[in-house]
Amino acid sequence: TVITRKLNIVAVLDKPKVADSRTNKDSTALQFTENGAAITIGDSLTITDADDTNIDSAIIRISNNYDYITNSPSTGNAINLGDSLFFAAGVPAAITAFYTYGANTGDSITLSGKAPLDSYVLALSKLRFKNNSDDPTNNDTKLSRTIEFLVRDNNSDNLGNQWSTVITRKLNIVAVLDKPKVGDSRTNKDST
Repeated sequence: TVITRKLNIVAVLDKPKVADSRTNKDSTALQFTENGAAITIGDSLTITDADDTNIDSAIIRISNNYDYITNSPSTGNAINLGDSLFFAAGVPAAITAFYTYGANTGDSITLSGKAPLDSYVLALSKLRFKNNSDDPTNNDTKLSRTIEFLVRDNNSDNLGNQWSTVITRKLNIVAVLDKPKVGDSRTNKDST
């Protein structure tokens, strides 16, 4: 006679994981030089999830030493001459990027949209940092930035969406010596 037993399987919440695959994780590996070209900061990030093949959100933000200039020194217009996070060539079609800039909130981007893990990895690989000011270190008080990365799975196990643990990257900022400028405000600049 065959005896049967019913075995119930209970799923647990598995968080997605964001990891940095760089071998050189020293902060000198990520460095922005004043007036330099934008640098790529997300190209070595990986995302894994034991029980979900899709991600539905990601948050990327500058959480430490964010440099935000609200008004142009020359025109007074509201602009951001400081830190900026952006994507080169956009993000995959299923993902939408929302940008939040502010002196008190930090520079952040929220990605949303159900997409495979690889699509989010591709989006992060296009992430760039730039600072457009002539004093990105704020008189040597902000020599680095901390960038945070966080992703949320798509709840394929029906146990609720789970946020990953925050992973951070340190970005060093290198100032260059700016020469002082002398101007002449006279309207008649003829030597006579």
